[in-house]
Amino acid sequence: MAATTTSNPASVADRLTTFFSKRLLVVQEDELVLDQFAKQEDLPMHASARTIRFFKPAKAGGGAGQFSATPGLYAAPTVTDVVHALTESTPITNFRENDWTKVDATLKQFGAATKISDVVSMIDAYQPLKQNIDLMGRDAALHYDTVCRNAIQGSTHPDGATTPLTHGSNGTNGCELFVTGAGTIINSGTSATNFTTLSGLTQANGLATRLFVLAAGTRLRTNKTPKLKAGRYVCVLPPAVQHDLVRDTDYKNAFQGRGNNGVYRREIGEIDGFIFVEATNPFIEDETYGTFDSVDDNADGLIFSTLFLGAGAYGAPKLSGTKSPLKPQFFINDKADKSDPLNQFVVAGWKAYYMAMGLDSANIVVGRSKSTFI
Repeated sequence: MAATTTSNPASVADRLTTFFSKRLLVVQEDELVLDQFAKQEDLPMHASARTIRFFKPAKAGGGAGQFSATPGLYAAPTVTDVVHALTESTPITNFRENDWTKVDATLKQFGAATKISDVVSMIDAYQPLKQNIDLMGRDAALHYDTVCRNAIQGSTHPDGATTPLTHGSNGTNGCELFVTGAGTIINSGTSATNFTTLSGLTQANGLATRLFVLAAGTRLRTNKTPKLKAGRYVCVLPPAVQHDLVRDTDYKNAFQGRGNNGVYRREIGEIDGFIFVEATNPFIEDETYGTFDSVDDNADGLIFSTLFLGAGAYGAPKLSGTKSPLKPQFFINDKADKSDPLNQFVVAGWKAYYMAMGLDSANIVVGRSKSTFI
């Protein structure tokens, strides 16, 4: 007689089942940080508007004839002067004006829903409705972060409209930095041309170095960009770029031991005038400038954007009285109605009414580099 085993006789297999653990495995979640640096403002409900307008006053200075070319002497005042040399008993005739710059952001509705049959709800041990709601919550947060990232990154608004945000590698309207060789950073010229140069580099020659960060800080200070908390700018750092920066001993030391005790969530260190925060949702390009592409077709390395931000760089307004997409309100319909008279399914969903907009490109530097990690 043969021994009875799990495979003999064949009927034994019919008596065996797989035991399911109700402890779900930990899911990978993005480190999302861009909600922390946005200008938050509500558009009032019932205001007959879905566009919110921000205003920026004029900067100080700007008078072409304010000072003469000869040191220590004042030139003859002109109508463009902001400060005048006064003549005793002669009334002033030119008056200072404040030229306001407007930035409009049109809010847009976003949302998602899930549909589960009553049979699945009754027999599934894993609370499928709760699991799907948790998933949509992560979707909502990632979408919000992506909308903010894209508004910062380029000159195309997420809803397709053109924004005032115009980056250029000549640094006049905000700045794009490009690694164009081993230890070489470019912030002048044509962005598309500099991108092509970077795209043709090896990963080793296109990596970010400390000079990359210093150049971004210099550009922001040159632009007189206002600082954020603790009198510092913020660097939103992709892990692949961090992989190369920590080759510098000072950076390796700066990125150790900070934990979650910093000014910002996901803060990893502070050096060279920047507070560094780690983020896993960077803008990635391959061979085409301005197009998100995370697939390395030519095996020569992807191009990662590191964001260097000052105060007032971008805004993320929402409709007043509605929930933030980071904590969306979910609606659950589990009652019978005319469309579902036998209550055979449950529908749950969320919606949010918001938008992100680059507010001032002079307060943003987008730095592009490759990585030796990927």
